[in-house]
Amino acid sequence: MNDKRLKQVHTTLAFLRSVIMSGEPMTNEVRNAIDDAIYNL
Repeated sequence: MNDKRLKQVHTTLAFLRSVIMSGEPMTNEVRNAIDDAIYNL
């Protein structure tokens, strides 16, 4: 896995953690970010 993809995965996971901690509902944007992270792994 190259560094750019790994960085994107880390950024996505940090974003998801902040969304979960804030209690915001799951949006399409969040679902797309999860899908992108899975694809990049």
